[in-house]
Amino acid sequence: MNRLSFVCGLVALGAGLLAFPLAAETTVTVESAVALALERNVSAERNRIALDALKRASDTAWNVAIPSLTASGGVRRGTESGITSYSVSLNASLSISPAVIKAVEKSRLDYESGAITRETALREVERSVRKAFYGILYEREYVAMLEGSVETARRHWEQTQAKQRSGLVPEVDALSARVSLEKLKPSLEAARTSLLRDVSSFKQLVGIDQSEEIVLSGSLPDARVSGTIDPAAVPATSASVAKLEKELEIARVAKSVTKGSYLMPTLSLGYSYNPTKTSVAGSEWTDSGYVSASVSLALDGYLPFSSAANAIKASGDKVRDAELQLANERVNAAMERDACLREIDRSLASLSALNLAVDLAERTHALTEDAYRAGTRDILRLQDAADSLREAKTNLMKEEYALISAVLDLEYATGVTFGTLGRN
Repeated sequence: MNRLSFVCGLVALGAGLLAFPLAAETTVTVESAVALALERNVSAERNRIALDALKRASDTAWNVAIPSLTASGGVRRGTESGITSYSVSLNASLSISPAVIKAVEKSRLDYESGAITRETALREVERSVRKAFYGILYEREYVAMLEGSVETARRHWEQTQAKQRSGLVPEVDALSARVSLEKLKPSLEAARTSLLRDVSSFKQLVGIDQSEEIVLSGSLPDARVSGTIDPAAVPATSASVAKLEKELEIARVAKSVTKGSYLMPTLSLGYSYNPTKTSVAGSEWTDSGYVSASVSLALDGYLPFSSAANAIKASGDKVRDAELQLANERVNAAMERDACLREIDRSLASLSALNLAVDLAERTHALTEDAYRAGTRDILRLQDAADSLREAKTNLMKEEYALISAVLDLEYATGVTFGTLGRN
């Protein structure tokens, strides 16, 4: 290969590299976004770490039955006698009380409560991802609608300005058209800024690098409910209620632990192996160890003014407080379920009216287009009809997003798998 061919090859290679996109766009569906978020989301990861810690504590809760062991050894030499003494010590002790058994049960309940907390956190992440995904789809259409309106207003102003220079319209009409155009520009910029901010928040939520370009694949109509939602088919369960039910169990066990610690006897077992030997000729190893067993009972808990008695009363207060929270949360959960169902009914009714508005706007646009072709309507009338149609479709998409959000809230509140309610 000669030098000219080599240079030409390098030029061709460089041109190919420049033609290839430097950063390929990543297509994201709602399901892939949820999968990424559950894998990468910081909140989900923190909950996993906390649950792992509770799992270890639960799996090793039986270690309270392992005796405490200590071992030591030493050498001592008398300053006057010069006699050297050698000693070795091994001690084991174990204390058993009803409180220990309840503490093991509490560790198990703590883990179960942590599992509910993690599941709730994961569902919260999934709901947030789905809402953010469909919210961006709506915002994208809203920006497109505003861009069309701004372009129509610009053309309207330019045409009015030309007519004003020709003396066909007064100056105030041109100023009015200019004001209409300028009033739309801040709304468009605000919508663009909001869209960019929400896309950045979505990337952070899902765990996508901010420099990565993404394209959302999906549409609001595809996510809409395809049938009615029967209230009788919606369970009355709630993750928050399940969490408080578990916390009530924990509070009751904690009360038993406290009472067992202060009001029940404790069995203490001990063993000591303590051989010693001196440097005196003929000295042998002798063991001064022992085996012990004792039962003790703290009396502080029986004194109404003691700190132990106050601790027992405080544990009872926590049980009562947990009962009140649970009763209140059951009412709140029922209210939230009913509110979501009412919002879904309202949104479905509104969608019916908005679909009629879209049909009307489409018909108006078609008639205006026919009139424009026939020469009885100008281009601005056609553009206004197109803007009205775009606005009607945007309002429809906004209500579709509201319906999707209401269904997601209902699925989250009742523990139903996302994307199942209202599906035929």
